Amino acid sequence: MTWPFLLFLALELAVFGWWTLLTLRVTSRLVGDAAKRAGRLLPGPSSVLSSMSDWVRDPSESAARRALAGSTALMATLFLISNYA
Repeated sequence: MTWPFLLFLALELAVFGWWTLLTLRVTSRLVGDAAKRAGRLLPGPSSVLSSMSDWVRDPSESAARRALAGSTALMATLFLISNYA
């Protein structure tokens, strides 16, 4: 293994870790909101979909949406580069 390959692998790992943290943060917020809306610990699909719709439309969450979309696009790009380069 050469050092450029190892650096690229480290970059992929860092982006994947960041994406994982963002995804867990968003998912836990959505499930928490859905549980409050449903009034029970395990919300149904309609409560979760309503929470997702509210999250997508909430202007205060635009930074989180952009970060999640950007890290998803970057991760997909890095994985495609590693598969075809």
